[in-house]
Amino acid sequence: MVKIFEEVKKDEIIKKERTLNEIKEAFEKDQPRKLREISNRATEKAMITKEEGLIDISLISYGLSKIIRKPHYREDPEWEEFKEKIIKELEKNIEEEREIIDKIIKIIRKFNEDAGNYMEGVIDHGRKKQASRLYAMGLSLKKAVEITGTIEEELLPYIGATKITEKEHTETMSTEERYQRVKKIIKGKDKDE
Repeated sequence: MVKIFEEVKKDEIIKKERTLNEIKEAFEKDQPRKLREISNRATEKAMITKEEGLIDISLISYGLSKIIRKPHYREDPEWEEFKEKIIKELEKNIEEEREIIDKIIKIIRKFNEDAGNYMEGVIDHGRKKQASRLYAMGLSLKKAVEITGTIEEELLPYIGATKITEKEHTETMSTEERYQRVKKIIKGKDKDE
């Protein structure tokens, strides 16, 4: 049993390492759309696994996608230094995962505070966005808040102001339907939903 657990853990580490490498490559090539896709994939996986590390990886990818889309960030005198710091952290050994993730988030926050035009930073906005997305995908509001680390009182107005529940792919589900869907996902039987 311990060996199976170790194999699963090793597989997860490999997947996270691949994801961080994808983020690095997309960031180096200035590919905000690719960064957004990586962010969405990590969020969806976090819904199933409830793993905080995946949400933070998703936030990194989301934050970097927002930053490289805005010209005022790239024109900032600190841009090159910021980019070098991010790439350096993404190149580190994945076994220092929590430390790497925390440091990248800190670097993004600092750069956003110094060079950004908005009071709310891309990381905090990303937390609300990811929580809103998880909620729209069928997770309870409480669980979405818990996984993303956002504040419920800040999330509710955000969800109310979005049209995410009006989108075609979004379903409104009863508590029983949500429960059954999560059971299927956990068992690996949720192929077409």
